[in-house]
Amino acid sequence: MIDNNIKRTKSSSIVADPILNSYSKNLFKNSLILCIIIFILLGTIRSYGLFGPSEARMLILLNFLLMWFLPFLFLSKEGRNQIGLKKPNKKIWLFYGLIIGLIYSFFVFLLGYMLFNDSINNWFVNIGSQYLPAESDDWGIDGKFSLFLMVTFPSIIFSPIGEEIFFRGMIHNSVKIKQNEKTAIIVNGLAFAGIHIVHHGIIRDNTGFYFLIIPGIIFFLLMLVFSWLCTLLRNKSDSLYPAIICHSAFNLMMNITLFIFILK
Repeated sequence: MIDNNIKRTKSSSIVADPILNSYSKNLFKNSLILCIIIFILLGTIRSYGLFGPSEARMLILLNFLLMWFLPFLFLSKEGRNQIGLKKPNKKIWLFYGLIIGLIYSFFVFLLGYMLFNDSINNWFVNIGSQYLPAESDDWGIDGKFSLFLMVTFPSIIFSPIGEEIFFRGMIHNSVKIKQNEKTAIIVNGLAFAGIHIVHHGIIRDNTGFYFLIIPGIIFFLLMLVFSWLCTLLRNKSDSLYPAIICHSAFNLMMNITLFIFILK
């Protein structure tokens, strides 16, 4: 009788993780293992795209595009529903996501500018230097606006969709299934903030790699809070779309402040 109960418990625990499609269940023990493997793979691609040769920059875009297709490659229809690929329970959360993203991004900009002005210790300056030329004096208004559109369009489309699907969607749900909601919030936040250290925190120059200790730690904490805000929107709305809107608004405001206050 005890053995039968144990078997039923084990069987029910497998059924309780419906996030993977039938093909993926044959390859991976559970969705959390899949997420760990994908996190390592995508983190490697992103790091090489940032620190490798200039022609490797396109790998960053590829990194985000790969995230788009993850739910359709590995998740069941129920799994895609569980991670939040569905309409929000109330459309007002889309508006809340927009406002929260704009306000928080401007706060992050103000904090960085007050602490570090336009030095490399400023996270937005450092992130901008990874994608933008150092000077813009010769462009004129039209040239600068064209560059703004060229940089902003990918940043409000590709990374918000990809990262919200993976971090607030797949990682969060996988940890929640194995542990609980509180642990899922912590893990998806740490993973999200940790991967962004390659954008500000770890620096590479002609002498090699080094870490901006104080600015890097502050930026990590700021990204941790941002992850919590996106998770809150996802949970309140029962959808990833408000979190995606929030992330897009954050990147939009980041680029606006870059071009108005920082990029000369």
